[in-house]
Order: sequence, then structure tokens, then C-alpha cells
Amino acid sequence: LHYTALPDWTQSVGMVFSLILLAPSWGGMINGVLTLSGAWHKLRTDPILKFLITSLSFYGMSTFEGP
Repeated sequence: LHYTALPDWTQSVGMVFSLILLAPSWGGMINGVLTLSGAWHKLRTDPILKFLITSLSFYGMSTFEGP
């Protein structure tokens, strides 16, 4: 939004809402990891758990980039 007809405050509002959206998305990721935390010993043999942990970690990284 560097050279635009929009007012400057719109960028500030967008940044605030982006930070607000970060909390529920990371909350969901942390909830998923903590749900699977009791099954770390199964991670070596169960391909579904490998997929879930991988997907949760990539979800966390992508929402950290910007929700």
C-alpha cells in the first residue's frame, strides 16, 4: 500500500487484523500438536501421524507468514 489512493490508516488496520488472526490459527496448531503429544512413540511407525505432524507444522509456518 505504498502508493495508493487509500488512506494510511488502512495499512495499520490491516496489520492489526493480521495479528488478531494469528492467535486462533496458532492456537489450532498448538492444540493439534498437544493432542498428538501423547503418541510421539508411534511417530516412527504410523504414516498417518507423520502426515498430521507435518501438516500441522506447515500450517503453523504458513499462518506465521500471514493469515
